[in-house]
Amino acid sequence: WGDKDLHKTKVVKRTCDPIFTIGTRSLFIFDVVKSEFCVDKGLYFEIKDSGKILHDEILAYVQVSGKVLCESEGERMPLKLCVPEKHKESNSDATLTLRCRPATIYDRKFLEYAEGDQKVGFLALNKKREILMNTMGGTKGLIKKNSTVEHNTKRYRIRPQSDPERPVATEWLSDDEIQKESLKPSRQWIEMGTGKLGRAFVEIIGADNLPNLDKSIGTREISDPFAMLIYEDCAAKTDIIDNCLSPRWLPWMQRAFIINLGHPSSDIFIGIFDNDLGPANHHDMIGRVAVELSSLKVNTEYILTFQIFEETITSKRKPRGSITIRLRIEYHSQKEVVLSNLKLSTDFFVNMRKKKNYEVMQGVLQGKTDLTKYSQTTLLNYVDELCSYLHVQYYIQDAIVSLFLWRDQVSLPVFSRVRIPVHSAIAFYAATTLVENPFLFFPYFWFANAWLLLSIQNWRNGVPNPWLKTRTFSEIFMMFVLDKAINDSETIPSNYKMKESIDFEEKMQTRIAKAKADADKRQEEQQDYDKKKASMNLEADTDISTQGSVKEGMLLNPMKTFLFPIQKILATVCGWLRVLRNIYLWKEPYFAFLLTAISLVLGIVFYFIPWAFIIRWMSRILAWGVFGPHMKLVDVFYYSKLKGMTDEEATEQIVKQFKSLELEAKATADLAFKQTEDAVKLKAVKEVLFGSWVSRIPVIKQERYNHTPLFQSSAKPIDEEQIPCIDELKILKVGGQKLVGTMIPKVSYDYEKEKSE
Repeated sequence: WGDKDLHKTKVVKRTCDPIFTIGTRSLFIFDVVKSEFCVDKGLYFEIKDSGKILHDEILAYVQVSGKVLCESEGERMPLKLCVPEKHKESNSDATLTLRCRPATIYDRKFLEYAEGDQKVGFLALNKKREILMNTMGGTKGLIKKNSTVEHNTKRYRIRPQSDPERPVATEWLSDDEIQKESLKPSRQWIEMGTGKLGRAFVEIIGADNLPNLDKSIGTREISDPFAMLIYEDCAAKTDIIDNCLSPRWLPWMQRAFIINLGHPSSDIFIGIFDNDLGPANHHDMIGRVAVELSSLKVNTEYILTFQIFEETITSKRKPRGSITIRLRIEYHSQKEVVLSNLKLSTDFFVNMRKKKNYEVMQGVLQGKTDLTKYSQTTLLNYVDELCSYLHVQYYIQDAIVSLFLWRDQVSLPVFSRVRIPVHSAIAFYAATTLVENPFLFFPYFWFANAWLLLSIQNWRNGVPNPWLKTRTFSEIFMMFVLDKAINDSETIPSNYKMKESIDFEEKMQTRIAKAKADADKRQEEQQDYDKKKASMNLEADTDISTQGSVKEGMLLNPMKTFLFPIQKILATVCGWLRVLRNIYLWKEPYFAFLLTAISLVLGIVFYFIPWAFIIRWMSRILAWGVFGPHMKLVDVFYYSKLKGMTDEEATEQIVKQFKSLELEAKATADLAFKQTEDAVKLKAVKEVLFGSWVSRIPVIKQERYNHTPLFQSSAKPIDEEQIPCIDELKILKVGGQKLVGTMIPKVSYDYEKEKSE
């Protein structure tokens, strides 16, 4: 600015398209008097090459007037650079992109914090976020005695601490007392996330039958479990319970979280780990679970127990204990919940400052195995998953037999024990009308898709297991129309219909096992037949030429180069198949509702379109217009008089075509560069705020296995009068990691709060 150097970025090495971020000092603040600066000649920018030995060489420069900078509000400004004569041939299209806007107090504190000044008190919220990862416990070496016997009753030391309000009375408790205390309401909550649809109140009650991962020769130490919870753009940990395989997190501990819900399809991921002290030791993974929220109802308190597993895609996985949570959901508007599924939602990214916490987060999201790396086991697991989809043929066989033989299918609304073959009647009507009018194929195609979805929904809600039921089409429709579901709550006692559910599952598994055994037997017989056939020499060998032999060299490791791309393709295919499976099986009830509604609408629209009239007249126009004798006149008076292009004209046309393609490619490349630029800059800001270890959090369900609550789970309706007022709870508001804005984006939670104030 004038003769004063205001700022200098760091060097971005080995590129002609550098992207400057907060890490390379892309941002700076300078003080001006706006009225004077608007008439000033502005700022002078130089782009230099730092690779020279004696001095930095100027590659390009540009002068930006004060008026342009004063009028800017942070929008992207590409500026044409002036290039010295000796660099014009290689840099004739060089540009510099700037953003400029008035600075705020937040901006000053952020830049001071980013430059390493930790004393500026930048955002007290940052200190609150550290509480999410820095929990109590993990001091097993300081306490030697964890249990005692009093009056023939075994009591356990409460870890990591007793109740601050009753320190003596709660220092030692029996099993029954611990269980009773764990079910009491939590006293302190952590509110996190940036969603606006509603809230989920989640309490980690306890875990049971966890494996001991601290076994070693000559010691009696056992696992020190803690839980991590992840949802969209936030993550948090519970306190650590030292030396315990069936821990209980009590009301005064860090166990309760209020999650601001963002998308109805997002799951809550919970993992349990064995805490290991020291920066070099990794927290050992015990197990994980994905809790689905889309089928849960409001005004209901759930106590859910899930089995936890170490792996996510292997078919031979074994449970490693169980986890129990208490959960309640409330929505601000149920209509908005339905409409939010029409918006495309991208995956979230959560940062961690410590590598150990990042490794824990990765374990919660994808299990013990890193699915992004090549592994023959992972590859075979994807193949096994694809083969498992063949089991759907047994359900299709049942449906076909029931359809064609007019078996009982749907219960009457009043007389539930009376079942009539409704699906067979619909299929009969569709088949007979389609034979008479083939143009009904188009509407019937969409009606059939809706019919399939509704039939699967009806079948799923008819299975004995209450935890496999889903929201119905009519429920979601009423949520959309009346902003309220038909059944706003539900009651499910513990062990409800457990025997019927087990019998139903065993029956299906027995049938699948029998069918699989028959298929294996058939394949074995086929292989024996092929061997016998090959030994009979059924084909004559008439080639009498000399057969050369060439010794091939040994390949070091060709498998990874060939199989890793296949593993990536299989991962993508399995991911899409899981999405389709979840939609058609109503594991994604809102997407299934939308697909059903769209299919019904298209079926109705196509039904009233006069397809016979349209196709008949299009065919007539084509036949009479193209093949008629009048085409001779077209040839005589028009086509034969067309001049052929010269070689120069043909070459010029080809050049124009490729020039047009080049412009399209350049526009696509510019758009991709802008998106990359935004992502790189956002990543750099998030690293300053939250840490440099980043995990991707999926929104759409992509789990291979569905996590169904165990039969001891329960649900009970609660009145609005029983729900404590949110203002009465002791809440630490932390927010999430979703950033909004440009240049120096803010946490969405802080931005909305500042905007409202």
